[in-house]
Amino acid sequence: MITIKIMGGVGNQLFQYALGFALKKQLNKEVQFDTSYYYNNNDNDTTKRQLSLEAFSLTDLKKNNSTTIIPQDIFAKVPRFLERIFLPYYKNSYTQEKQFKFDPNIFQVRNNAYLDGYWQSPKYFEGIEADLRNQLVLKNKMSAGAAIYSDLINSSNNSISIHIRRSDYLSKYSHIYHIQTSDYYTKSINCILSNLQIEDITIFIFSDDIDWCKVNIKLPYKNIMIEDEKMYSYEGMVLMAQCKHNIIANSTYSWWGAWMNNYKNKIVVAPKQWFIEPNQNAQYIQSIYPPSWVCL
Repeated sequence: MITIKIMGGVGNQLFQYALGFALKKQLNKEVQFDTSYYYNNNDNDTTKRQLSLEAFSLTDLKKNNSTTIIPQDIFAKVPRFLERIFLPYYKNSYTQEKQFKFDPNIFQVRNNAYLDGYWQSPKYFEGIEADLRNQLVLKNKMSAGAAIYSDLINSSNNSISIHIRRSDYLSKYSHIYHIQTSDYYTKSINCILSNLQIEDITIFIFSDDIDWCKVNIKLPYKNIMIEDEKMYSYEGMVLMAQCKHNIIANSTYSWWGAWMNNYKNKIVVAPKQWFIEPNQNAQYIQSIYPPSWVCL
């Protein structure tokens, strides 16, 4: 049995589930998911999140919300200490992700291991994308508020989603994540339109700061602001996936919205600056973006 820690928002949760699904599918290993983070998280330095995986039709979501999956007594700590000295980290009983980039060694993980990390790369689930996509559908009907937006998107000839994340990037994580400017979104729209050679578009703006968007995002096209409070958090991701083209923020939330988009000729524009720190940013960008996405 391999246990994977589930933590963070719905985008992070999906990356963690995708790794578990890949380990089970490719290595024929039993996998369970530790969801205790959502019942015991009292960390004031992180944005409060809810477990959202249960909203999707995930076939292998075997949960365990116990905090005792990894024993904490002294007798358990001693062998783990010896493992860290003599074994590669990915063969330890407790494996913590070293850095934000694809690590192929995770597929050599031992049985009865506990994996603690975000695993934010589509390279972890290469070759099983279709199986994963088939699971990323909602179990239940959309809420009434989300359904209205869904109808608007599906009735649009050329829909483009824009995701703008600000709130916690301006406060708790201001030292970590780059804030995308209005100039990035203008350039991204122009990039898509130059490839499509059309102007009949409707832009759907998803943001946790709609007031800022109304003042700073000036686009000479029809646009609709998506009000988050009218729907569940994961529904915004599903709505992005219903758009034909996507402009994402440096956020795993809109990353998954774009990845889940099944439109054959989609164009996805992504920011070339995710983190503030240059070295960390460079290796991360190479790991997280599919080759077909445009990086601006």
